[in-house]
Amino acid sequence: MKALIIELDREHRNTPNHEPLANEQHHREIVLATASKIRESPAESPSIVELAHAVGYSVDHFSHIFLKIIGLRPQLYIIQAKIERASQLLL
Repeated sequence: MKALIIELDREHRNTPNHEPLANEQHHREIVLATASKIRESPAESPSIVELAHAVGYSVDHFSHIFLKIIGLRPQLYIIQAKIERASQLLL
């Protein structure tokens, strides 16, 4: 029994802290929600400054997180959403 407790303690100590994973998940949820809002009405998308402040991030941090999760900078994502929406309307 003692050996089992020691082994469990060792595993617990070697397990990385899950806080960064929770933080990454939080960022992901915020960015995906923001991207969804942009996709819903790209013509009415607020500026990057307004988007960043709405979620409580600095513009640089928001842009970095957005790029990391979506793969595009927010401004380019907005432009792409507007182009896709215009293409849909033209069809």
